[in-house]
Amino acid sequence: MQSRRAQRQRSTIQKHVENMTRKIRREVAEHDDSCASSKKIEDVKAEDEEEAKDAKTRNLAFLKKVNEGSMSSFENKRLSTLSSLLSSELSDTRALTIHYQHYRFTASGVKASLAPSLPKTMISYLDLSNHVLGLGVGALARVLPQTRIETLKLFHTGINNTLVECLANALTRSRVRSLDLGFNMIGDSGCGALAAALPHTRITDLNLGWNVIRNGGAREISKSFASFRVTHLVLSYNHIGAYGLRDLSEKIPGSTITTLWIGGNKNIKMDFAKKYRHVSALRFECP
Repeated sequence: MQSRRAQRQRSTIQKHVENMTRKIRREVAEHDDSCASSKKIEDVKAEDEEEAKDAKTRNLAFLKKVNEGSMSSFENKRLSTLSSLLSSELSDTRALTIHYQHYRFTASGVKASLAPSLPKTMISYLDLSNHVLGLGVGALARVLPQTRIETLKLFHTGINNTLVECLANALTRSRVRSLDLGFNMIGDSGCGALAAALPHTRITDLNLGWNVIRNGGAREISKSFASFRVTHLVLSYNHIGAYGLRDLSEKIPGSTITTLWIGGNKNIKMDFAKKYRHVSALRFECP
């Protein structure tokens, strides 16, 4: 009787030990799986972080080449992704120059890529000189008040009277202080629209040289001398004549202008120009 009871106790104890052993083995296996899974997650995270770091390094190197104008033909194709670059990894970039020798922006490129990304960046210096922007100037003007741009260079970009009128309205709500509109197709009406806007802008440096401005445009811009902040003005190589020079010269005293470049206007005869040599701000040579 006692032997049977002892046998049953030993059997019960053995089953309990076996159950505990299986439970321990199961918990160990689950722990190992959990550790392996955590390790995999950490490895994936580390790989993602490393990949993101490498991508940012490549993008920064790419933008540096864009600014220096040292891109290869293959890298030129990557400019189609400029919008995503500017609004993400390169959002802290402050100066951007797109060299026309290596890539030529068009109106569609500005509308689709550049303009939408500019408000998301820290760019304060933008140089798009020598790109035929056309209607892209309108797209740029629409986002200009939302950007941090203080220096805007649009030299030789195909801007006409209609486009400069669109730009003039945007300038009144922007941070732009230096504006280069040289070598375009701006005439008297465009100059008049810009002159009306100037007193309401922050612009102190303005280049309107190498356009088609005549006496009427010179007269309109001279009317703004008393109320704008411009200190440096370029009107060289336009079609300004004696009457335009007279209007400009008479309005300089009392204005903020310290330098007005007027050289290269063939309609101004040197004999007439001598009458205004006493106006110290006038420069009859070319900048």
